[in-house]
Amino acid sequence: MMEVISTISIFIIFSVIVFFMGRFKAGKLSLALVSLIPYAYSYIILPILWFGMINSKEKLFTGDFLGIKDFFAVDPFSLFYSGVTALAANMLILHIISRFGEREISPIVSSALFTTGAVFGTLFSHNVLAIFMFWEMALAGVVGLSLCPCGGYRKQTHEAMMKMVVMTSISSAFLIAGIGLLIASVSGPTSICQA
Repeated sequence: MMEVISTISIFIIFSVIVFFMGRFKAGKLSLALVSLIPYAYSYIILPILWFGMINSKEKLFTGDFLGIKDFFAVDPFSLFYSGVTALAANMLILHIISRFGEREISPIVSSALFTTGAVFGTLFSHNVLAIFMFWEMALAGVVGLSLCPCGGYRKQTHEAMMKMVVMTSISSAFLIAGIGLLIASVSGPTSICQA
């Protein structure tokens, strides 16, 4: 499970690095190279996990994190969609780097890297707490993307991004309500008056 934790951590750490590189006026090429390092790492780790799973009798690998049992899980579904996510996010990063100016690249790429790491965390979650935590992190990344200064965007595009943020917030509310119902159904009827 160390591979999963390291992949998620690398995306989040490099989002911070890219953000500060932009603050210190790094050039487009250096930002592009640094932002592609997490994707190169995931393109190495994901096939290793995939071939390890194919050669194993087990089709579900779980791992603990911070003392929480079965926090992460790797199965063929999560591996496939993490590969699709990495490929799509990599294409997005390359498009951003080719389309936007040097002043605008850093916050956009940083938010995209953070969101990709959070989506990886959501895909590999095996715990309701982990799913909610990474879902909210993805929402924070999406909010960061929508607040980025993009010179070429029109007012309609900004409105569409804000609608996306609202829809993601609503889905977050449904997710926490569902988690509450799930916990209530598992634990049974309880009262705060009972001691």
